[in-house]
Amino acid sequence: MTRREATIFVSLAGLPFIVPHVVEDFAGGIAERVGLATGAAAFLLGGYLALQVWGIVGVGQGRRVGWVITVLGERGLDRRGGRGPRAGGSRRGLPERRALRGVGARARPLAGDGRRAGLARVAPGARVVRPGADVVVVGGGPAGAMAAMTLAARGVSTLLLDKKRFPRDKPCGGGIRYGVLRRFPALADYLRTTVEIHEIRKVRMEGPSGASLLAESDEPFYLTLRRTEFDAALLARARAVGARVLEAVRVTDLLFSADGVAARAVDGRVFTARLVIGADGVNGVVARQAGLGGGFPVDALAIDTMEETELAELVPADPDTMYVAYGYKGYPGYGYVFPKRRHVDAGVGFLLSFFKERLDGPPYEHHARFLADARARGVVAGNSNPKNFKAYRLPLGGPLARTYADRVLVCGDAAGFVNGYTGEGIYHAMVTGQLAAETAADALARGRCGAAALASYEARWRREIGRELADSLRIQRRLFARPALVDTVIRAAAADRRLCRLLARVALGEEDLRRRKFELVVRFLLARFRRGPSAARRLVDSV
Repeated sequence: MTRREATIFVSLAGLPFIVPHVVEDFAGGIAERVGLATGAAAFLLGGYLALQVWGIVGVGQGRRVGWVITVLGERGLDRRGGRGPRAGGSRRGLPERRALRGVGARARPLAGDGRRAGLARVAPGARVVRPGADVVVVGGGPAGAMAAMTLAARGVSTLLLDKKRFPRDKPCGGGIRYGVLRRFPALADYLRTTVEIHEIRKVRMEGPSGASLLAESDEPFYLTLRRTEFDAALLARARAVGARVLEAVRVTDLLFSADGVAARAVDGRVFTARLVIGADGVNGVVARQAGLGGGFPVDALAIDTMEETELAELVPADPDTMYVAYGYKGYPGYGYVFPKRRHVDAGVGFLLSFFKERLDGPPYEHHARFLADARARGVVAGNSNPKNFKAYRLPLGGPLARTYADRVLVCGDAAGFVNGYTGEGIYHAMVTGQLAAETAADALARGRCGAAALASYEARWRREIGRELADSLRIQRRLFARPALVDTVIRAAAADRRLCRLLARVALGEEDLRRRKFELVVRFLLARFRRGPSAARRLVDSV
């Protein structure tokens, strides 16, 4: 027997072990794409491969048949937007994922639930255990809590993991639009009775020159609250409707197989599921592990500071007025003072690229300087408390190019869902957490968990908040690039109450900038007769 004949013989001998796995792996995806039952897709694919094998053997030049079949399989997955892209893949390609292996066959039950094996230790050579939950949600903030709450309410077995123990503090201004109560009516009464909420009916906006306006409304613009209380309340609600929650679990990576996905923790535990929802924040690992990006670039991030201090130490001049300084000191950024029931939250934010290139010193120096300026202007009284200071990164460059992959959805800050102009993210986290959960529940009901089955998530969030996020980026890029333009806009809005209300509603996502563009332009042009032609041109250019 020649060497080539021996190679062919060995390859054919391995087919009974190779082909079943190939068919099983791809049949589900083919069925998903063409609408066949999985069994029918498997039969057709098996017949196709059997016919192709003889042609492969005839021209194989001594290569193993199993290897060729494997390569064909990888290409097929790539066409589905799945686990392995072409070499040096395009922007849409997804990097190769880790195989799900080493999950212990003898799984330990989740605490408080002896009916189901949900935890497993890594054991080399072992196979996947039965899922401990249909969905694992990574992250227990507003996005993750809403996702877990929504899934559990639909009867989906849900396990939420968070690296912290609750209640825990979260760097954030703690402001959310009043419309959240309309968007989530089932939570309105619950939140009012469990969280100290302060209603804001007046917003004072100030430009770099000191030009300012006061927007007022009978209905609150914003609600301010403490994230320590708010996040704990949402997580408690998720627990109450049936989600299981494990705290102090830091997820480090994801492991994928043909029939599941697992989240591996830093302590070696592995939590298996059919789907994973990533709600693990701007520094999260789920999006990276799913091949949805390598982290947010510097020019898509802001560095924000915050200080939540008791009113006995630092107090706003008007407890009902939110203060926002856009283009603070002519920089691409903002400063803010948010009154709360028993505290005040204040801070300053800059585009991270600008901060690194142009500003010197630690973040607290800029934070303290802003509060000193605010005190001199009569916005606050009292002193900054550095013990309450925190600095954090905020994604201000818009959502990820893709927010779903095979068996993975990402929401909240982890996917970049933050208003690029106001910096608001809690509302968008709650919305996308709910939409991700609804998409996951629908996919599980159909028995299809691949990328094609989860693509509707993107359509859902684009339909509800896509235009707002796109508009916020347009405003941010123009105003941050030309901070002096903020003064022009503020002066015009101060002279036109209708324009002032309209701009406030655009900022809150309650009006579509593009649909209102004509009215905005007309009202801005009216400023020409009050402030001169050059001001009018700057106003029109800003829309």
